[in-house]
Amino acid sequence: MIIRGQHTLSVAQAQKILEWHKTKSISLATDILDELYRQLNVKAEATVHKNALYCKNCGETIESKSRHNFVACKCGNFTDGGTEYSRKGGNFDEMVPMDEFEVK
Repeated sequence: MIIRGQHTLSVAQAQKILEWHKTKSISLATDILDELYRQLNVKAEATVHKNALYCKNCGETIESKSRHNFVACKCGNFTDGGTEYSRKGGNFDEMVPMDEFEVK
């Protein structure tokens, strides 16, 4: 798995981070990036361009389009923050993050 730029992440590291994230009710994209870069000892900042998720349970794709725009599917999985920040919650086993972001 390659994370922007010259930094590479092993499958084992990615799995560890995904397991860690399942216990949190926070943004997948930015938190995983923060943790990856923390492990790689690299300072980085992510800019969110699209804040969305797909719910495998109900089939809905939801997108938060502005700051504090809390959007939930029928199942209660949610995304929030628009392009200011990305926060997700609910059953992480049912959701597929569809965020688009840029690492600086």
